[in-house]
Amino acid sequence: MTLLLRGFLSVSIVPRRSVLCVARTLLTMVAGFLGLGTIASQWQGCERPPLPAIQERFDPRLSAVDSVDTAVAFLQRNGRIADPVAYADAADAFLRDRFVHGYSLYRPCQNWLAWAAAAAWQDLKSPVLPDEILRHRRAACSQQAIVFQALMRRRGLDVRSVGLPGHFLSAVKLRGRWFVYDSNKEIRVRRYPLDLLQRGGVEVERLYPVEGRGFRTAIAAGKLELRPVNADPAPQAGLFQRATGFVSRWGLSVSLVLLAGVQLLLVGGARDIF
Repeated sequence: MTLLLRGFLSVSIVPRRSVLCVARTLLTMVAGFLGLGTIASQWQGCERPPLPAIQERFDPRLSAVDSVDTAVAFLQRNGRIADPVAYADAADAFLRDRFVHGYSLYRPCQNWLAWAAAAAWQDLKSPVLPDEILRHRRAACSQQAIVFQALMRRRGLDVRSVGLPGHFLSAVKLRGRWFVYDSNKEIRVRRYPLDLLQRGGVEVERLYPVEGRGFRTAIAAGKLELRPVNADPAPQAGLFQRATGFVSRWGLSVSLVLLAGVQLLLVGGARDIF
């Protein structure tokens, strides 16, 4: 039995060395990719892209509010925290003034891995984490809804995502009833009951003079999506952006760890040979 085991190990050493060689090569390539990508992303600078001609509400001074924490502090300073309805209304007003309509996108200096991944799918470089969105001046309907929901959860309020073809909104439960907020469209009312939208009546066209008829058609066709209460609006994308953000920030450190792993494999391979 001992002779058979020694014979097996002597035969299997060649494929094992091949596996080690492939592993060393792959780790070296990944380490080089991460290291060079991190360095290059910092060399490019981090200039903000210019804004288009603004045809909507926007207060550039609010760009200093660049996280959920500072947004909550801003609402507190303005005395809009005690009453939940006043707090939600104030959050909606804040978002209307805080963002210009349009998708915010990662720049290489912020998350170069997500920026590079957009070559495969453009949406991968659109931030879905509230703090990341608030570092930009633009935000599309889904991004504004994500920030709004984060602010509501800080107040302990129940929220849910509302989806229509080409549009994304938020609903918040206030005094036992669900209300829809739509800071992105800057509708003429601050909020309206969710059941009004669910009915899909003529009131929807009054709220949305441009898109209202299309929304009513979609609702009649059963295309109004109500997500579970307090569900994460974008769980998979959020996980992806947390992971790529970490690696983008610590790419050099990660590459050094991988190179150390290569050295361990080299030592292990040398022991197998001798």
